[in-house]
Amino acid sequence: MLNNELKVVTASRSFYQCFQVTAEQTVGRPIYELGGGQWIAPALRDLLDAVLPQDQAFEDYLVEHDFPGIGHRKMLLNARSITGQTGERQLILLAMDDVTDKA
Repeated sequence: MLNNELKVVTASRSFYQCFQVTAEQTVGRPIYELGGGQWIAPALRDLLDAVLPQDQAFEDYLVEHDFPGIGHRKMLLNARSITGQTGERQLILLAMDDVTDKA
């Protein structure tokens, strides 16, 4: 989950296990700082920047990268806004699916 500044609010246990990181290394940091900047990609930033203000969603955005500690991976990303109790879009739900070994 990301906030409107694209900082990590929370992550799943599977995220921590997959990327071999801790909550302390992740929560509160912008997604682009994680793993030494491995998530810096102009096209991904454009997609994420549009999720909350423009109520956009995206599916199956492919990220292929050599990640520290886990090696070369192909990840499909999906994102959409999460609406708060008062109706405003507050958070981005970002899901990642490791498709490296899938045909």
